[in-house]
Amino acid sequence: MLLRKTDHFILWAVLTPLLSYTAWTKWAVVHSHTPLTGWALLDFLRLHGGYYGLILLWSALLLRAGERPRPWRLTVLVLVSFFVAADFSYSIAIFHTGALAPFDVAYYMGKAVGRLPSSIPATEWLTLAFLPTLFIALAALKWRQLRRSPTSVSLRFNGALAALLLAALLVPPLHPQLELNTARPSYAFQITEFLRQRTVLAEAHAEEPAALPLRLQSAPIQPRNLVIIALESVGAQATGLNNPAMRDVTPFLNELARTSWVAQQAYTVTPHTSKALVAINCGRQPYPRHPIFESTYGLDRPCLAHLLREKGFNTAFFQSPTEHFENRRSLVTNLGFAEFFPGDDMNKNGFQLANYFGYEDNILLQPSDHWIRRQTTPFFAFYLTGTTHHPYWVPDRYGFHEFVKDDPELNRYLNAVHYLDRFTRNLIEQYRQAGLYENTVFVIVGDHGEGLGQHNRLQHNASLYQEVMQVPLLIHAPGLRLQGQGDIASQLDILPSALDLLGFQWQGETDGFALTAPYAQRDAATANCWYDNWCLARADGRYKYIYNFNQKVEEVYDLQADPQERSNIAAQFPEQTKQWRAELLARHERELRRWHTHLSQLDEDYWDNRGATLGSSVQLLKLAQDDPRRELLSTQ
Repeated sequence: MLLRKTDHFILWAVLTPLLSYTAWTKWAVVHSHTPLTGWALLDFLRLHGGYYGLILLWSALLLRAGERPRPWRLTVLVLVSFFVAADFSYSIAIFHTGALAPFDVAYYMGKAVGRLPSSIPATEWLTLAFLPTLFIALAALKWRQLRRSPTSVSLRFNGALAALLLAALLVPPLHPQLELNTARPSYAFQITEFLRQRTVLAEAHAEEPAALPLRLQSAPIQPRNLVIIALESVGAQATGLNNPAMRDVTPFLNELARTSWVAQQAYTVTPHTSKALVAINCGRQPYPRHPIFESTYGLDRPCLAHLLREKGFNTAFFQSPTEHFENRRSLVTNLGFAEFFPGDDMNKNGFQLANYFGYEDNILLQPSDHWIRRQTTPFFAFYLTGTTHHPYWVPDRYGFHEFVKDDPELNRYLNAVHYLDRFTRNLIEQYRQAGLYENTVFVIVGDHGEGLGQHNRLQHNASLYQEVMQVPLLIHAPGLRLQGQGDIASQLDILPSALDLLGFQWQGETDGFALTAPYAQRDAATANCWYDNWCLARADGRYKYIYNFNQKVEEVYDLQADPQERSNIAAQFPEQTKQWRAELLARHERELRRWHTHLSQLDEDYWDNRGATLGSSVQLLKLAQDDPRRELLSTQ
């Protein structure tokens, strides 16, 4: 007898339904973002059939008749349960974002919220190397034990079937538009990414000379204050500054723009807040991979707050979200700020939760007012907002408006942007009341945009389409009476632009340009996804190029004729596409070398210590059961 009755039950009544349900869940979430038909559907079924078929086949092999069946049964149930749990959790991630986070990012986030007790490297090796190796090794061992038994004929048949299933799994998708991270079985994809990552890390790193750090010359005779307001998850398309259809969403910013300098196309460097903070404050390309090494190891050059403090400025960083996510207090210190005011330390009475990271932004107004009224010297104040962060629990302080119909989540997001517009008005009015308005330079910029399904993506980390990459950028300097518009801008340009407007001259190198100076012109802006080796992009005002690191086809869009980026015209520009690809990859590799030179001098094992960049675990916040805003969530 090949299988006992109990083993038949385990194989057909337990494992088969469990794996079938897992496969159906994966298909359902992928299909909800990108409907699969024709060859795309056949590709998906072939790849997943090979993967789940191999699991069933190897499980059947381990359950084959032999001595002491109980340990084999327990091993099969434990290992298959793990594979099912892993794939199911990956399906949840795809459902919420439209893409599967690479293994190191997934573990990184698990560590951030306290769901990963061990170190990130140890968890990676256990789940992506040891457990699948154990499963395959045990199957090979059982195969060897049964080779000379009377069942050898069926074993040869099973071997041929295993080879067929493995071939079905290893052949890449034939449909060019499929994304590998969702088209392939999730756990199998993560294993291949893990192995590829080991290869990349094992390669020798070339040294790259450090840039000449900035040094400010003498202070201006009449110094001004500097205020930077970073709008969390606010894309240019969600504001009236760059999208006339959204004028009712941001009436104050629209009004402010009449006497301000506004970028026609401004871009984030990385669609993740901590990375954007580095670019905005330091004029320096942040580390182009996901760990926030800037929070633990600092940068290789002084940032804006460092430079201004040397010239007698007081500096403070205000944020409504918790300080614990991604070690924010340490990052703020490394950015050069002398004082830090996180939402954790603020009076929360009378204020509402805005998301799982913190409270509404009006919580910043009182501590800001107290601080600016104490200042007797020029100062630099940075405000990081949070109300517009997913999942958009819009405070009811200013009511709730129907900006769009038939899309509840988009409407909640736009209401959160509207709230932020009101907060910005409140903050600038605070400076008026304190008598500081006329002598202050205000810079208002998005840290990154937000995807709400426009390109099968939700949120921001894994997308560089315009709704995520393009951000609002407005410079308002009442004493200078700035007006007009600039063409292309990057967050990297904020540091030199601020120094120029404050009246400083400097020596040294920066990655940005002074936007309001007549001699500086940026011809293109570049960005990279937060996920490692996921996507790079370049926008020059007319054309947008996206390189997807072979996760899917490369993309080119004519932003004038096709601002919604619906028609990929890469095939029409083969030579130009080749040039853009080469330029982006060369720049990306150069930045990796620059950062490796800096980080390896501080810690040879910096990659294995990336979990330290997270600080303490974050306690995610939840809406109370009696919160009336739950009704808005239930309408989705």
